[in-house]
Amino acid sequence: MIEEKLELWIDTNLRPVADQMALDEAIFHSSARDERTRARFYHWDQDAVTVGYFHDFEKEPHLDEKIPISRRMTGGGLVEHGNDITFLLAFPKNSSISKLTGNERYYQIHLALSDALTESGVPVKLVETATTAKGPCFSAPVLQDIVCPDSGEKLVGGAQRRSGGAIIHQGSVRVPEIHRHLQAQWIPDFLEKIAKQILPLDENLRKELEEDAIQLKMNRYGTEDWNRLSSKTRIN
Repeated sequence: MIEEKLELWIDTNLRPVADQMALDEAIFHSSARDERTRARFYHWDQDAVTVGYFHDFEKEPHLDEKIPISRRMTGGGLVEHGNDITFLLAFPKNSSISKLTGNERYYQIHLALSDALTESGVPVKLVETATTAKGPCFSAPVLQDIVCPDSGEKLVGGAQRRSGGAIIHQGSVRVPEIHRHLQAQWIPDFLEKIAKQILPLDENLRKELEEDAIQLKMNRYGTEDWNRLSSKTRIN
């Protein structure tokens, strides 16, 4: 699944959850349009929650109104953010990974990530037995998630979506704090297992993407219509 090139954005700006999800989508569309593989790694400005596109809030206990929420364009369940590194991978339709099935993509990405973490001194393993997860994403690992081999604690989860043949993958990594920073060696090691050449994302393109994200936030990620929130979803 090795791509020729990958354009990387190590994003040190701390953004609200709606801004993060909007920027991820903006990068995905740019990747599909330009036919270039792109990645972004980032932290959070505060604790936040994201939920999958088809997630039903009625299956969740009431959510604290102090915690900002945004719906993702990818699938999956509820993910609690704050003490994690979050990342986006965007693959155009002509990429090798876009030709794989969803399960194959998830496995290949998590295999590369687990190998990179292991090489950096973080003991991990892939879940090899299918399970049915209930509750927030990190409360129970599912097949091909990355866990601690001793405790079974989930360390990495992800969600994907295919649109027009292009692929978006959003992942959350909860490794020990010493490895939970944007200069950690496992990040380039991971990406080098995905692409032969890692290039910085063009600065002018970053600015364009941030402008695109403003519109996506206004029309989608910052709205209750997109997030499908209601008064009974929140604690009053």
